[in-house]
Amino acid sequence: MKKLMIVCGSGIATSTIAEGKIKEYLEKEGVLSQVQTYKGNIAEYINQIGRL
Repeated sequence: MKKLMIVCGSGIATSTIAEGKIKEYLEKEGVLSQVQTYKGNIAEYINQIGRL
C-alpha cells in the first residue's frame, strides 16, 4: 500500500481541501483503496517521515 502525507502549516484548511481533491482523483482512477492518506500539520508529521 502506498502512503501519502498531506500537510500544511496548520493542518486544517489547505490540507483538508487538498485531501478531498486527491481522494477524488484517486477514486476516479480506481486506486483509492491502494493509498493510505495522512492529513495534518507539518510539525505533527515531520518526525514521522519513514516510520508511517
